[in-house]
Amino acid sequence: LVEINDRNGVREFLDARVPVDNVVIALAAKTGDQYLVNMLLAEMTEKKAYSKSEKPMMAVLGTSHFDMVKLLTELDQFKPDWRDRKGRSWPELAEEKQGPNWKAEKELLQRLHDDWAKAQGIRRRSSSPLTKREGSKPRRVPQDASDEESDNEEAATVMAPKRKNGRRLMSRKDMRAASGKPFSDSEDGEEPERTIVNGEMGPPDSPRAKHNTARQRSKSQSMQPGEETSSPRTRRRSSASLRRPSDSVMPALDEKEEEKPTEEVEADKQKEAEAQFAIHEAQRLEAKRRDEEAAENEAKKAEEEAKAAEERREAEEARLREAEEEQKRLEEERERREAEEAKRAEEARKAEEAFREKQAKMENARRNHITDLLAALPKTLNYALDQQSNFSYRTDDDVAYLQEHFMPLLVVREDSDGPWVLNIQAAPLLGKRGLEVLLPQTNELEFDLTLSGDWSKFNDGFSARDRANISRAVSFLTRSEGEVFDEDVEMADSEDGPSIFHRELQRIAGRLNAQKARKARLLSEELIPLRLVKLSDVLANLHPVLRDTPTEVEYLTFPAKARQVALQLDKQAAEGFVERWQAFSANVVASETYTGGRLAQSIAEKENRLGRTEVVVVHEK
Repeated sequence: LVEINDRNGVREFLDARVPVDNVVIALAAKTGDQYLVNMLLAEMTEKKAYSKSEKPMMAVLGTSHFDMVKLLTELDQFKPDWRDRKGRSWPELAEEKQGPNWKAEKELLQRLHDDWAKAQGIRRRSSSPLTKREGSKPRRVPQDASDEESDNEEAATVMAPKRKNGRRLMSRKDMRAASGKPFSDSEDGEEPERTIVNGEMGPPDSPRAKHNTARQRSKSQSMQPGEETSSPRTRRRSSASLRRPSDSVMPALDEKEEEKPTEEVEADKQKEAEAQFAIHEAQRLEAKRRDEEAAENEAKKAEEEAKAAEERREAEEARLREAEEEQKRLEEERERREAEEAKRAEEARKAEEAFREKQAKMENARRNHITDLLAALPKTLNYALDQQSNFSYRTDDDVAYLQEHFMPLLVVREDSDGPWVLNIQAAPLLGKRGLEVLLPQTNELEFDLTLSGDWSKFNDGFSARDRANISRAVSFLTRSEGEVFDEDVEMADSEDGPSIFHRELQRIAGRLNAQKARKARLLSEELIPLRLVKLSDVLANLHPVLRDTPTEVEYLTFPAKARQVALQLDKQAAEGFVERWQAFSANVVASETYTGGRLAQSIAEKENRLGRTEVVVVHEK
């Protein structure tokens, strides 16, 4: 997709999070599409950008995309000082690739390398410790966790269970244990101290006050086991924190309590028992609440599990339905694909049948056309070109036959492109495939024209002189037509039969009439188009049996060319015989001989070739 500049396809792959690296950037850079390269660069990670960052520049150097080279040099990952394994720098690589813009590439890369070198020199001179310290980051100050602990303690205090009268059902130490925090010395010793101070102020004035005092004492006594389980260090701290002037009051308080009457002691014990019961009741209620919460959590968990199981069941049913639907869809898709394949196979079969039928018709038409074409040819040409004849182009007799009936080659036209010969005379010299030059030029029947398909041909705008020369060439090819045998001659009614002279006259008259009819049919171009082909093409494609055989070429254009040279000499007032002869020899050639496609001999005009035609007059006595 990158190599063919398919931007939409690349965008779809980028939307699918396909990773981009410098190999992909190199392929895109080679196309010269800057939009595509920028689109890919925007999706490439920094790690990928600096991995093998030389790949894009290596790919684009030596191409015609100089703007792409400039774009790549502006990237952060471009390294002006990079060298390959052989130690070659960017300017050296640009010069070595010898691209269309290698000079501009080398100049740009050399300038960037020089700028980089200067920058490196400045950076080495300015390596001051002060500069480094200025760029350092401030230290991070750790935060104090005391505020967080105090907030947690307040939250634990608020969340602690309370009675209806506002008093806590749990001590601060129990709340500490429940919240998972360590016990504090100040908190452990705070409550007893407060109790002692309250006791120092004097006995209570009312039973309610006494009840509160007993409750405070029982509370302090219930907290003592917790203090015993603490560490010795904690006990030392607690004892140290309790060494205050208020300690001297304790004996006085004990003495007063010992002096109390029995009823009050019993009442205090009763109150203390009630307080203990209240504490146990609170603990029982708390345990019950916890059990209820656990049961509620278990029920909620069971409900959630049941809901999850139901969801899993529904998901499984949905998955099964989807699988069934997918299976059904795949089955329908398979059936549809099979139907399409069957349809395509049927269409292909019909197309193949139609093609074969067309080819059969074309082959039949070609066969009929060739049959008609061979029938229109003179019998010598028919014998040489017919595939079914015994003429094989192998023996010396075959070579002699070709020389007798089709040589010399007659040049019927000369122009700036060279000499031209008639196609029906050149055809038998090319072998059986020479029939190609006689086929229609439009080639509607799709003949095989690999031999002469690209030859230059001339068949438009024949001049009167060209037509006269073509007529002479056709007469030359039809000179063997109309041979009359004795059995074809009508016998006279006389008693002695026809005389020998009479039979000869009949033979000659029949031969001339046959030649005339064949010539007229060829010149009418009824079946065979008369075209001119270059002499050079014919000599270059002679049948191998004629490659080493001298091929004589006669110029029917000699008289016209001789007249042109004579007119030029007359205009130049050349009267000397030697001068005129040299001019004729240099510019007028009557015939030439070629061997192996090369000129072997050039001689003067032969006898009876200059403007003269042999005529045989036959008449009856």
